[in-house]
Amino acid sequence: MKRETLVALDEARRNGRAVVRALNTSSGEERLVDPATDTSPLGQEAAKAARADQSGTAEIEGRHWFLRVYNPPLDLA
Repeated sequence: MKRETLVALDEARRNGRAVVRALNTSSGEERLVDPATDTSPLGQEAAKAARADQSGTAEIEGRHWFLRVYNPPLDLA
């Protein structure tokens, strides 16, 4: 994981925002996706994963991605 990715994940966690780390399994390309605002095909798959609170794989436009969901903790109070 790149340092700037780790910093961005920490910032999202501190601000209570959901974020999805997308990793292209063929090329190693890494992206952080905001599931609330990204309307691209990758963003739509990230939003589905975030809503389900479940990481997993997705094929988007012929490319294979691993989507790692980082949701804020649930407030059970």
